[in-house]
Amino acid sequence: MKRNYYLLILTILFCSCSSITLREGLNINEKEDWLEVGKDEGKSNISYSNSILNPPFSKIWNFNAEAAFGRNAFAVSDGVLFASCLDGNVYAIDLKNGSGIGKVFTKSKSSFSNPLILNNILIFIFCDGVINYVTGYDFISGEFKWKKTSEKIMSSPIAKNGNIFYGTTKGNIYKLNSETGKQILKYENDSPFLTSPSVFSELLLIGDIYGKLLALDINSGELRWSYKTDGGIYSDVSVFNEKIFFGSDDKNFYCLDTGGNLVWKKNLDTKFLSSSAFFSDNVICTGVNGKVYSLNINTGNIVWEYETKGTITASPVLHKDKIFIGSYDKFFYCINANRGEVLWKYEFDERIRTSAVIWKNYLIIANDDKSIYCFK
Repeated sequence: MKRNYYLLILTILFCSCSSITLREGLNINEKEDWLEVGKDEGKSNISYSNSILNPPFSKIWNFNAEAAFGRNAFAVSDGVLFASCLDGNVYAIDLKNGSGIGKVFTKSKSSFSNPLILNNILIFIFCDGVINYVTGYDFISGEFKWKKTSEKIMSSPIAKNGNIFYGTTKGNIYKLNSETGKQILKYENDSPFLTSPSVFSELLLIGDIYGKLLALDINSGELRWSYKTDGGIYSDVSVFNEKIFFGSDDKNFYCLDTGGNLVWKKNLDTKFLSSSAFFSDNVICTGVNGKVYSLNINTGNIVWEYETKGTITASPVLHKDKIFIGSYDKFFYCINANRGEVLWKYEFDERIRTSAVIWKNYLIIANDDKSIYCFK
Protein backbone atom coordinates (compact mmCIF):
# COMPACT_ATOMS: atom_id res chain seq x y z
CA MET A 1 0.00 0.00 0.00
CA LYS A 2 2.79 2.38 0.95
CA ARG A 3 4.64 1.56 -2.28
CA ASN A 4 1.51 2.27 -4.35
CA TYR A 5 1.15 5.62 -2.58
CA TYR A 6 4.67 6.62 -3.56
CA LEU A 7 4.07 5.49 -7.14
CA LEU A 8 0.93 7.63 -7.25
CA ILE A 9 2.85 10.67 -6.02
CA LEU A 10 5.59 10.12 -8.59
CA THR A 11 2.99 9.78 -11.34
CA ILE A 12 1.34 13.04 -10.33
CA LEU A 13 4.69 14.84 -10.26
CA PHE A 14 5.68 13.41 -13.64
CA CYS A 15 2.41 14.36 -15.30
CA SER A 16 2.39 17.86 -13.81
CA CYS A 17 5.64 18.77 -15.54
CA SER A 18 4.88 16.96 -18.80
CA SER A 19 2.91 19.77 -20.40
CA ILE A 20 3.16 23.41 -21.38
CA THR A 21 0.00 25.24 -20.39
CA LEU A 22 -0.42 28.98 -20.94
CA ARG A 23 -4.06 29.59 -20.04
CA GLU A 24 -4.09 33.20 -21.21
CA GLY A 25 -2.31 32.38 -24.47
CA LEU A 26 0.44 34.49 -26.01
CA ASN A 27 0.28 38.12 -27.02
CA ILE A 28 2.13 37.69 -30.32
CA ASN A 29 4.11 40.64 -31.68
CA GLU A 30 5.51 39.70 -35.10
CA LYS A 31 7.99 42.60 -35.05
CA GLU A 32 9.72 41.64 -31.81
CA ASP A 33 8.97 37.94 -31.46
CA TRP A 34 11.16 35.16 -32.83
CA LEU A 35 8.38 32.91 -34.06
CA GLU A 36 10.29 30.51 -36.32
CA VAL A 37 13.74 29.47 -37.49
CA GLY A 38 15.64 32.42 -38.96
CA LYS A 39 13.17 34.95 -37.44
CA ASP A 40 10.87 35.16 -40.49
CA GLU A 41 9.81 33.20 -43.57
CA GLY A 42 12.79 34.55 -45.54
CA LYS A 43 15.28 33.75 -42.73
CA SER A 44 16.73 37.25 -42.52
CA ASN A 45 17.92 36.67 -38.91
CA ILE A 46 17.26 40.35 -38.20
CA SER A 47 15.97 41.51 -34.81
CA TYR A 48 13.59 44.45 -35.23
CA SER A 49 13.27 45.13 -31.52
CA ASN A 50 13.40 48.80 -30.55
CA SER A 51 15.53 47.95 -27.52
CA ILE A 52 19.10 49.23 -27.34
CA LEU A 53 21.72 46.51 -26.94
CA ASN A 54 25.09 47.96 -26.00
CA PRO A 55 27.95 45.86 -24.60
CA PRO A 56 29.09 44.81 -22.11
CA PHE A 57 26.24 42.39 -21.41
CA SER A 58 25.55 40.70 -18.08
CA LYS A 59 24.29 37.17 -17.53
CA ILE A 60 20.97 37.22 -15.66
CA TRP A 61 20.20 33.50 -15.55
CA ASN A 62 20.99 30.07 -16.94
CA PHE A 63 18.78 27.02 -17.38
CA ASN A 64 20.08 23.44 -17.45
CA ALA A 65 18.14 21.38 -19.98
CA GLU A 66 20.15 18.18 -19.33
CA ALA A 67 20.61 17.72 -23.09
CA ALA A 68 22.37 19.49 -25.94
CA PHE A 69 20.77 21.59 -28.68
CA GLY A 70 20.86 21.50 -32.47
CA ARG A 71 21.92 24.33 -34.78
CA ASN A 72 18.50 25.94 -34.39
CA ALA A 73 16.50 25.44 -31.22
CA PHE A 74 14.69 28.60 -30.02
CA ALA A 75 11.44 30.48 -30.51
CA VAL A 76 10.24 33.37 -28.31
CA SER A 77 6.97 35.23 -27.80
CA ASP A 78 5.47 37.30 -24.97
CA GLY A 79 8.39 36.66 -22.65
CA VAL A 80 8.25 32.86 -23.07
CA LEU A 81 11.18 30.97 -24.59
CA PHE A 82 10.53 27.60 -26.26
CA ALA A 83 13.61 25.40 -26.63
CA SER A 84 13.96 22.04 -28.42
CA CYS A 85 16.57 19.59 -27.13
CA LEU A 86 18.33 16.72 -28.83
CA ASP A 87 16.86 14.31 -26.24
CA GLY A 88 13.34 15.03 -27.52
CA ASN A 89 12.20 17.42 -24.79
CA VAL A 90 10.79 20.85 -25.60
CA TYR A 91 10.90 23.34 -22.72
CA ALA A 92 8.99 26.53 -22.01
CA ILE A 93 11.00 29.01 -19.94
CA ASP A 94 10.12 32.36 -18.38
CA LEU A 95 12.57 34.87 -19.88
CA LYS A 96 12.43 37.20 -16.90
CA ASN A 97 13.91 34.77 -14.40
CA GLY A 98 14.81 31.57 -16.25
CA SER A 99 12.29 29.40 -14.42
CA GLY A 100 10.76 26.43 -16.20
CA ILE A 101 7.09 26.72 -17.15
CA GLY A 102 6.77 23.17 -18.45
CA LYS A 103 7.95 20.69 -21.05
CA VAL A 104 6.50 18.30 -23.62
CA PHE A 105 7.82 15.19 -25.34
CA THR A 106 6.66 12.15 -27.30
CA LYS A 107 7.90 8.59 -27.68
CA SER A 108 10.56 9.92 -30.05
CA LYS A 109 13.93 10.39 -28.41
CA SER A 110 15.18 13.48 -30.23
CA SER A 111 14.29 16.81 -31.80
CA PHE A 112 16.50 18.57 -34.35
CA SER A 113 13.82 21.12 -35.13
CA ASN A 114 13.24 24.72 -34.14
CA PRO A 115 9.80 25.22 -32.50
CA LEU A 116 7.30 27.17 -34.60
CA ILE A 117 4.81 29.52 -32.91
CA LEU A 118 1.65 29.87 -34.94
CA ASN A 119 -1.50 31.52 -33.55
CA ASN A 120 -2.64 29.41 -30.57
CA ILE A 121 -0.54 26.35 -31.36
CA LEU A 122 3.07 25.32 -31.34
CA ILE A 123 4.46 23.17 -34.15
CA PHE A 124 7.05 20.68 -32.91
CA ILE A 125 8.96 18.01 -34.81
CA PHE A 126 10.22 14.99 -32.89
CA CYS A 127 12.56 12.69 -34.77
CA ASP A 128 14.99 9.97 -33.79
CA GLY A 129 14.95 8.14 -37.12
CA VAL A 130 12.65 5.42 -35.81
CA ILE A 131 9.70 7.33 -34.37
CA ASN A 132 9.10 10.61 -36.19
CA TYR A 133 6.26 13.04 -35.53
CA VAL A 134 5.11 16.42 -36.75
CA THR A 135 2.80 17.79 -34.08
CA GLY A 136 0.44 20.65 -33.37
CA TYR A 137 0.41 21.46 -29.65
CA ASP A 138 -2.34 23.58 -28.09
CA PHE A 139 -0.54 25.58 -25.40
CA ILE A 140 -3.79 26.91 -23.92
CA SER A 141 -5.21 23.46 -23.13
CA GLY A 142 -1.77 21.89 -22.68
CA GLU A 143 -2.52 19.03 -25.09
CA PHE A 144 -1.42 17.82 -28.49
CA LYS A 145 -4.04 18.93 -31.00
CA TRP A 146 -2.74 16.53 -33.64
CA LYS A 147 0.20 14.26 -34.40
CA LYS A 148 1.32 13.04 -37.79
CA THR A 149 3.91 10.33 -38.27
CA SER A 150 6.54 11.15 -40.82
CA GLU A 151 9.82 10.20 -42.40
CA LYS A 152 13.01 11.35 -40.74
CA ILE A 153 13.24 15.14 -40.48
CA MET A 154 16.55 16.87 -39.71
CA SER A 155 15.37 20.45 -40.15
CA SER A 156 12.69 22.91 -39.04
CA PRO A 157 9.19 23.69 -40.33
CA ILE A 158 8.04 27.08 -41.57
CA ALA A 159 4.59 28.65 -41.85
CA LYS A 160 2.79 30.46 -44.65
CA ASN A 161 -0.92 31.31 -44.97
CA GLY A 162 -1.93 29.04 -42.09
CA ASN A 163 -0.05 26.05 -43.50
CA ILE A 164 3.28 24.48 -42.54
CA PHE A 165 6.03 23.20 -44.82
CA TYR A 166 8.97 20.90 -44.14
CA GLY A 167 11.43 18.64 -45.97
CA THR A 168 12.53 15.09 -45.12
CA THR A 169 15.62 12.97 -45.54
CA LYS A 170 13.69 10.87 -48.09
CA GLY A 171 13.58 13.89 -50.36
CA ASN A 172 9.93 14.79 -49.84
CA ILE A 173 8.43 18.19 -49.11
CA TYR A 174 5.12 18.30 -47.28
CA LYS A 175 2.46 20.95 -46.86
CA LEU A 176 0.10 20.45 -43.90
CA ASN A 177 -2.84 22.37 -42.51
CA SER A 178 -1.56 23.79 -39.23
CA GLU A 179 -4.88 23.43 -37.40
CA THR A 180 -5.57 19.79 -38.28
CA GLY A 181 -2.29 18.31 -39.51
CA LYS A 182 -4.03 17.20 -42.70
CA GLN A 183 -1.67 16.73 -45.64
CA ILE A 184 -2.40 19.17 -48.45
CA LEU A 185 0.35 18.29 -50.87
CA LYS A 186 3.59 16.33 -51.25
CA TYR A 187 6.52 17.01 -53.60
CA GLU A 188 8.92 14.14 -54.31
CA ASN A 189 12.56 15.02 -54.98
CA ASP A 190 15.37 12.69 -56.06
CA SER A 191 17.66 13.53 -53.13
CA PRO A 192 17.33 14.22 -49.39
CA PHE A 193 16.77 17.55 -47.67
CA LEU A 194 18.72 18.48 -44.54
CA THR A 195 17.70 22.14 -44.72
CA SER A 196 14.57 24.07 -43.80
CA PRO A 197 12.43 25.71 -46.48
CA SER A 198 12.27 29.47 -46.91
CA VAL A 199 9.55 31.52 -48.59
CA PHE A 200 9.58 34.46 -50.95
CA SER A 201 6.15 35.60 -52.10
CA GLU A 202 4.58 32.44 -53.58
CA LEU A 203 7.86 30.50 -53.87
CA LEU A 204 9.11 27.83 -51.48
CA LEU A 205 12.92 27.65 -51.61
CA ILE A 206 14.99 24.70 -50.37
CA GLY A 207 18.36 23.11 -51.17
CA ASP A 208 19.14 19.37 -51.32
CA ILE A 209 22.30 17.38 -50.61
CA TYR A 210 23.02 16.95 -54.35
CA GLY A 211 23.43 20.71 -54.73
CA LYS A 212 20.08 21.67 -56.25
CA LEU A 213 18.18 24.71 -55.09
CA LEU A 214 14.47 24.18 -55.78
CA ALA A 215 11.76 26.80 -56.11
CA LEU A 216 8.25 25.37 -55.70
CA ASP A 217 4.88 27.07 -56.02
CA ILE A 218 3.53 27.09 -52.44
CA ASN A 219 -0.05 26.67 -53.64
CA SER A 220 0.26 23.92 -56.25
CA GLY A 221 3.58 22.33 -55.24
CA GLU A 222 4.79 22.55 -58.84
CA LEU A 223 8.49 23.07 -59.53
CA ARG A 224 8.98 26.59 -60.93
CA TRP A 225 12.74 26.40 -61.39
CA SER A 226 15.90 24.83 -60.01
CA TYR A 227 19.54 25.90 -59.84
CA LYS A 228 22.41 23.40 -59.67
CA THR A 229 25.62 23.98 -57.75
CA ASP A 230 28.67 21.67 -57.67
CA GLY A 231 28.27 20.68 -54.02
CA GLY A 232 25.61 19.74 -51.51
CA ILE A 233 23.50 22.49 -49.96
CA TYR A 234 23.41 22.24 -46.18
CA SER A 235 22.72 25.90 -45.40
CA ASP A 236 19.22 27.33 -45.22
CA VAL A 237 18.32 29.86 -47.90
CA SER A 238 17.88 33.50 -46.91
CA VAL A 239 15.88 36.02 -48.95
CA PHE A 240 16.35 39.77 -48.78
CA ASN A 241 15.46 42.63 -51.14
CA GLU A 242 14.20 40.14 -53.75
CA LYS A 243 17.50 38.27 -53.85
CA ILE A 244 18.24 34.70 -52.72
CA PHE A 245 21.39 33.87 -50.72
CA PHE A 246 22.91 30.52 -49.73
CA GLY A 247 26.20 28.65 -49.48
CA SER A 248 27.19 25.35 -51.10
CA ASP A 249 29.72 22.64 -50.37
CA ASP A 250 31.42 23.68 -53.61
CA LYS A 251 32.77 26.49 -51.35
CA ASN A 252 30.88 29.23 -53.19
CA PHE A 253 28.39 31.61 -51.66
CA TYR A 254 25.57 32.36 -54.11
CA CYS A 255 23.21 35.21 -54.90
CA LEU A 256 20.32 34.46 -57.28
CA ASP A 257 17.39 36.53 -58.43
CA THR A 258 13.89 35.26 -57.72
CA GLY A 259 13.72 33.78 -61.23
CA GLY A 260 16.61 31.43 -60.44
CA ASN A 261 19.27 33.35 -62.39
CA LEU A 262 22.77 33.79 -60.99
CA VAL A 263 23.51 37.36 -59.91
CA TRP A 264 26.94 36.55 -58.49
CA LYS A 265 28.87 33.87 -56.64
CA LYS A 266 31.89 34.26 -54.40
CA ASN A 267 34.42 31.55 -53.66
CA LEU A 268 35.18 31.82 -49.95
CA ASP A 269 37.08 28.50 -49.73
CA THR A 270 34.79 27.10 -47.04
CA LYS A 271 31.61 25.11 -46.63
CA PHE A 272 28.45 26.56 -45.10
CA LEU A 273 25.88 25.36 -42.58
CA SER A 274 24.00 28.52 -41.63
CA SER A 275 21.55 31.02 -43.07
CA SER A 276 22.50 34.69 -43.42
CA ALA A 277 21.75 38.09 -41.91
CA PHE A 278 21.66 41.48 -43.62
CA PHE A 279 22.98 44.95 -42.78
CA SER A 280 22.62 47.95 -45.05
CA ASP A 281 23.90 46.84 -48.49
CA ASN A 282 25.70 43.80 -47.11
CA VAL A 283 24.91 40.14 -46.54
CA ILE A 284 26.47 38.61 -43.42
CA CYS A 285 27.38 34.92 -43.75
CA THR A 286 29.49 32.46 -41.78
CA GLY A 287 31.61 29.50 -42.83
CA VAL A 288 32.70 26.30 -41.14
CA ASN A 289 36.22 27.76 -41.40
CA GLY A 290 35.24 29.96 -38.44
CA LYS A 291 34.99 33.21 -40.39
CA VAL A 292 32.26 35.82 -40.43
CA TYR A 293 31.97 37.61 -43.79
CA SER A 294 30.31 40.82 -44.84
CA LEU A 295 29.74 40.77 -48.61
CA ASN A 296 28.36 43.52 -50.81
CA ILE A 297 24.82 42.48 -51.61
CA ASN A 298 25.10 43.60 -55.26
CA THR A 299 28.57 42.36 -56.22
CA GLY A 300 29.66 39.73 -53.67
CA ASN A 301 32.86 41.64 -52.95
CA ILE A 302 34.21 41.19 -49.41
CA VAL A 303 33.64 44.30 -47.30
CA TRP A 304 35.27 42.77 -44.23
CA GLU A 305 35.87 39.41 -42.60
CA TYR A 306 36.52 38.31 -39.03
CA GLU A 307 38.08 34.98 -38.08
CA THR A 308 37.24 33.13 -34.89
CA LYS A 309 39.32 30.18 -33.73
CA GLY A 310 36.64 27.53 -34.21
CA THR A 311 34.04 26.20 -36.63
CA ILE A 312 30.81 28.19 -36.97
CA THR A 313 27.54 26.32 -37.51
CA ALA A 314 25.20 28.92 -36.01
CA SER A 315 23.52 31.65 -38.03
CA PRO A 316 24.51 35.27 -37.44
CA VAL A 317 21.87 37.46 -35.81
CA LEU A 318 21.69 41.19 -36.50
CA HIS A 319 20.34 43.83 -34.13
CA LYS A 320 20.62 47.38 -35.47
CA ASP A 321 24.37 47.70 -36.28
CA LYS A 322 25.60 44.72 -34.27
CA ILE A 323 26.12 41.07 -35.24
CA PHE A 324 25.82 38.30 -32.64
CA ILE A 325 27.41 34.90 -33.30
CA GLY A 326 28.82 31.95 -31.41
CA SER A 327 31.74 29.71 -32.39
CA TYR A 328 33.22 26.33 -31.55
CA ASP A 329 36.09 28.28 -29.98
CA LYS A 330 33.69 28.65 -26.97
CA PHE A 331 33.33 32.42 -27.44
CA PHE A 332 30.16 34.33 -28.17
CA TYR A 333 30.82 37.52 -30.12
CA CYS A 334 29.21 40.90 -30.60
CA ILE A 335 30.67 42.43 -33.77
CA ASN A 336 30.28 45.89 -35.27
CA ALA A 337 28.44 45.35 -38.56
CA ASN A 338 30.06 48.34 -40.25
CA ARG A 339 33.70 47.48 -39.68
CA GLY A 340 33.85 43.88 -38.44
CA GLU A 341 35.40 44.86 -35.11
CA VAL A 342 34.67 42.82 -31.98
CA LEU A 343 32.82 44.97 -29.45
CA TRP A 344 32.40 42.28 -26.80
CA LYS A 345 32.95 38.57 -26.37
CA TYR A 346 32.11 36.08 -23.65
CA GLU A 347 33.87 32.77 -23.07
CA PHE A 348 31.82 29.69 -22.20
CA ASP A 349 33.04 26.32 -20.96
CA GLU A 350 31.91 24.47 -24.08
CA ARG A 351 31.56 25.14 -27.80
CA ILE A 352 28.62 27.04 -29.28
CA ARG A 353 26.80 25.54 -32.25
CA THR A 354 23.28 26.89 -31.73
CA SER A 355 21.96 30.12 -33.25
CA ALA A 356 21.21 32.82 -30.68
CA VAL A 357 17.94 34.75 -30.59
CA ILE A 358 17.08 38.25 -29.41
CA TRP A 359 13.82 39.29 -27.80
CA LYS A 360 13.53 42.92 -26.76
CA ASN A 361 16.68 43.42 -24.67
CA TYR A 362 17.19 39.72 -23.89
CA LEU A 363 20.00 37.82 -25.61
CA ILE A 364 19.53 34.03 -25.46
CA ILE A 365 22.50 31.72 -26.04
CA ALA A 366 23.05 27.96 -25.69
CA ASN A 367 26.25 25.98 -25.66
CA ASP A 368 27.26 22.34 -25.39
CA ASP A 369 27.21 22.27 -21.59
CA LYS A 370 23.46 21.60 -22.08
CA SER A 371 22.46 24.99 -20.68
CA ILE A 372 20.67 28.08 -21.95
CA TYR A 373 22.06 31.47 -20.92
CA CYS A 374 20.26 34.79 -20.92
CA PHE A 375 22.12 38.12 -21.07
CA LYS A 376 20.97 41.74 -20.91
